Amino acid sequence: VVCAMSVSTERFDNLEERIREIVNDKEALLKEWNALDYNGNGHVSLAEIDRWIQNSFPILNNKPAMMRAYKNTTHGGNDYVEKNEFISLLRNLFVYNRLWEVFQAIDTGNDRRIDLDEFKSGIGQLGLTYSEEEVLNEFKIIDANGGGQILFAEFCSWVAKKKFPID
Repeated sequence: VVCAMSVSTERFDNLEERIREIVNDKEALLKEWNALDYNGNGHVSLAEIDRWIQNSFPILNNKPAMMRAYKNTTHGGNDYVEKNEFISLLRNLFVYNRLWEVFQAIDTGNDRRIDLDEFKSGIGQLGLTYSEEEVLNEFKIIDANGGGQILFAEFCSWVAKKKFPID
């Protein structure tokens, strides 16, 4: 049963609107790319993305979210984000920062992992109502590596499979 989600990620809304405006303005988009690709070599590393976020968009400075966005943007064994992937990187940064916000709300131990008790307590924050058995089964599905805790990458995969709307 799906209900209304109680975790809000609206703190990203204003910046997301600003980024949409930049994406729709080729000159502004090129300016941001040049700020990111400060050495002008046509592609950017994770370290360059980290520096750019800290300087330009500190609200997005969440390392686990940044890593997921980076990994979801780079393809084919290439360790760099290319200029033609820049818009995808921007989109992914917002998606994963919103997911990180939700993940942190459930991770009450602040250890970047969700254990079964936290999952049981936090499932309602996702707007879900599960029986005890369903919670346990869902936890086992999410905990892909069987480590007894849900990692952020596992949480992201689960949210994507379930197609949960995150704000």
